Amino acid sequence: MKKKIIAIFSSLALTVAGIPVVAAAQTYAPGMMSTRGNNGSAMFSLVPQSVSGKMNQLVAVDFLLNTGMPVTSFQTSLTYDPTMLSVAGIDTVSSEFPYWWDTTHVKESGSLARINLQGSAPLPGISGDKVRVAKITFRTVRPGTAAVSMAPGSIVLNATDENVLSNGNVQTTIAITDGETPGGFSSFTRNLQIGNMGADVEALQQFLNSQGFLVAGAGAGSPGNETDYFGLLTSAAVVRFQEAYAGAILYPLGLMKGTGYFGSGTRAYIAQLGL
Repeated sequence: MKKKIIAIFSSLALTVAGIPVVAAAQTYAPGMMSTRGNNGSAMFSLVPQSVSGKMNQLVAVDFLLNTGMPVTSFQTSLTYDPTMLSVAGIDTVSSEFPYWWDTTHVKESGSLARINLQGSAPLPGISGDKVRVAKITFRTVRPGTAAVSMAPGSIVLNATDENVLSNGNVQTTIAITDGETPGGFSSFTRNLQIGNMGADVEALQQFLNSQGFLVAGAGAGSPGNETDYFGLLTSAAVVRFQEAYAGAILYPLGLMKGTGYFGSGTRAYIAQLGL
């Protein structure tokens, strides 16, 4: 008999409820995942492995999974120093795992904070290189070197409840330097959409690229090659930015999906970032 679940997203800036009921063969409530062994065919990674930024800057990190066989569920936690970093957003909208049980982050009793991630997918499961699990955006707090690490006890299950996770040492480091981030991003004054041109379009592309929402990976629109034309690539990058911070940008307007339109709500959120 098919089981029905309701996915609940819960995070600092992203809270989504009422996801349609779906059929899934392998589903687990928080704390209920089990394992029958480890055949070592799946590996987590954090990308980039190292990055640098200044204080009060947003830094985006992709949490990825590389698996040679289909997997249906996972449960893991990431730890970080809350005196060095704060969580600005947890993006599961772009995840390849459609159903989520947990995206909470809590302060530990010691010096670390923890981001709990637990999700699942229906049969036949998900496989492939660089499968996106989640995109996590941190805000840098003070100078120094901050580490984001996967906590022990993480598991990835296949359809027969085998734990196929093979690696436990996953980490990215963020080198934070003193000083302010480059200014100008908080001073956007006009609405922008496909077809617009101007210096503010180029500044918007620079902002999106600097925060990990790449307009293009190479060529026109890529980091260092921003243009003054608002085209489809810019619109798509705006959509990803809006959905990463949907709780602040989209939900107050009654929207569930990004529009790609750079309007007053998106501008206001960027202004709040103080970049």
